[in-house]
Amino acid sequence: MVKIPLRTISLVLLLLAQASLANDKPNILLVVLDDWGWRDAGFMGNNYIETPTLDALAREGLVFRQAYSNSPNCAPSRAAMMSGQYAPRTGVYTMMTGEMGDARLRRVQTPPNKMYLEPSVTTLAEMLKSAGYRTAHIGKWNLGSGEVRGPEGQGFDINIAGSRSGTPHKGHFAPYELPGLEEAPEGEYLTDRLTQEAIRFIKQENDQPFFIHLSHFAPHFPYQAPEGLVKKYQSKKISGEVVNDPVFAAMVESIDAGIGRIVTALETSEKLHKTLIIVTSDNGGYEDMSFMNPLRGQKSLLYEGGIRIPLLLSWPGHIAQGNSEIPVMGIDLYPTLMQLAGAATVKQALDGEDITPLFSTPDANLQRDALYWYFPGYVAGHYDDAADELFQQRPAAVIRHEHWKLILSLENGHRELYDLIKDPGEQHNLAAEQKPIADLLEEKLQQWLRDMATPLPLVANPDYDKNYETRYANSWWRKLRDKLAKTRYGTFLRETDL
Repeated sequence: MVKIPLRTISLVLLLLAQASLANDKPNILLVVLDDWGWRDAGFMGNNYIETPTLDALAREGLVFRQAYSNSPNCAPSRAAMMSGQYAPRTGVYTMMTGEMGDARLRRVQTPPNKMYLEPSVTTLAEMLKSAGYRTAHIGKWNLGSGEVRGPEGQGFDINIAGSRSGTPHKGHFAPYELPGLEEAPEGEYLTDRLTQEAIRFIKQENDQPFFIHLSHFAPHFPYQAPEGLVKKYQSKKISGEVVNDPVFAAMVESIDAGIGRIVTALETSEKLHKTLIIVTSDNGGYEDMSFMNPLRGQKSLLYEGGIRIPLLLSWPGHIAQGNSEIPVMGIDLYPTLMQLAGAATVKQALDGEDITPLFSTPDANLQRDALYWYFPGYVAGHYDDAADELFQQRPAAVIRHEHWKLILSLENGHRELYDLIKDPGEQHNLAAEQKPIADLLEEKLQQWLRDMATPLPLVANPDYDKNYETRYANSWWRKLRDKLAKTRYGTFLRETDL
């Protein structure tokens, strides 16, 4: 009798299950956290923040260890996820304006930045709606408001809390002043309410498959969480290297608990085995709240800490269990869900790649050979890993090809080259030492920029004052701000920068 390895049997059963559901559309729950760092969950190696629900989903599902957001901050990464397109196509480059900071310090002019998707774009929700899905947006939208630019104008049947705003104006406790939540009982916690709204939508009796975009405002500032959970983390002993802020940790655990209640609702409704659950983040976390070691940087930086994010997919019986080291990106969700939904091909260009082949073979190679970023703006900031002492991030473009990453300055052509296998913390710039590789990557990056018709080169800023830049760089005020940024006033400085 021939013995067949258990791994082979499991793979065959998985492929048979996928084939049997080729014409069966799964429900889709896309959960997006805000400023959730690469290692801010138990399944990503964090032993401080407790995420039992996510850990269980990760054990049953597929975790992408090298997943990326399309931008180091919120609006452009969300625009890319909703459109399946890189930033040069959407024109959404940064969170508000690329002209942050003193004009006298900005060396180049930045292109106009949109904070919305054009009506001509077929959004992820519109594509799924055309395939027969009921659609719900619940939480942060950040890409415009109203009947055209808000979620209700972009393919969602219902909109709860979605507007142009990137934060809850009144904080994470009611009253919120968010659309659809005007009658919230005072003191209600926003994360819990968004969870309740998702469960309400799931429990609706309907034969159509559903798509829920559950887009949490947490753990973005203002940092607020239920008092009991905060006290729990304040008294919790930190073991090992992991360091997270207690309030931030409580915010993440609250989201995890909410996802647990949603999973229970799916089980009760006998919909869990028919539902693909995706959990990810819009960008990296903040250095004093989040924990990204050994990665360098944080939100708004193009170093790995600003763009490497958690990503897990759970659909028992249809997705392999384990980890994938294949680099993937937010734009990949669009073509992947289009394939699963059996939707008609959309007319717009799609820059992402269908990653369903990784569902059965997590280490399979994808067709593309590189990932790209275009960030033509300035971000003010005062952080250890900032571009320099004047700006957190300056205009730049990035390519990741295999295990190499090149960051190209759009001000002066300066290059940074990193080997992400040997140096995931991006401490050793190899641009001079590995010049042929840097040249090859820059050639590919420049070709991509031309193919995307990016507005380049960026023209000189007439308000730039080199003498003023020198004086400011050595000023007592700048040095004081840098010192304050490392104290408890740092969060306030971040908010004023934004």
